[in-house]
Amino acid sequence: MSDTPGTSSDPPDEENSSSNVVLPSDLFADLPVEKRAELIQLVSQVEVYGSFSGPLPPPEVLNLYDSEARQAILSGFVANGNHRRTSESRGQLFFFIRDILALLAAFVLALMLINGSIESIQQGQSIEGLLGIGGAVAVIAGAFLRDRKRRRDQLERQPNLPDSGSDSS
Repeated sequence: MSDTPGTSSDPPDEENSSSNVVLPSDLFADLPVEKRAELIQLVSQVEVYGSFSGPLPPPEVLNLYDSEARQAILSGFVANGNHRRTSESRGQLFFFIRDILALLAAFVLALMLINGSIESIQQGQSIEGLLGIGGAVAVIAGAFLRDRKRRRDQLERQPNLPDSGSDSS
């Protein structure tokens, strides 16, 4: 046996060379000959388990299924993607309509305040009328600022995606 680790001139036993387990030759450097077969037997009994997560299994696992099961998995994946895209577009439409209605409600409220303020000014209550007009301006400004804050928050929540045109190599 060699004194230097990783350099061994002793090959593994010939009787175990037909197994599917490929062991590095330096593994046998400091091992007595009678223990080599036991080591190979022990290593060959180790089972490897794998798992995956995601909508589809890896291609090598997917190819293990029969063609009908493969087709069912792929069609389920496509149907799920179509459902997700439909749900997202409906959600976007809902939020768009909600935002438009909120701005419309703020606009109607502001018009009502301005109308009431003008009537107050015509009846001789100028301070209340001016406060009403100021309130209308505050409602419009509040709606505008709320919308800007919501959009800024949405931009901050979005993940930073790398530029698709840049080449990092």
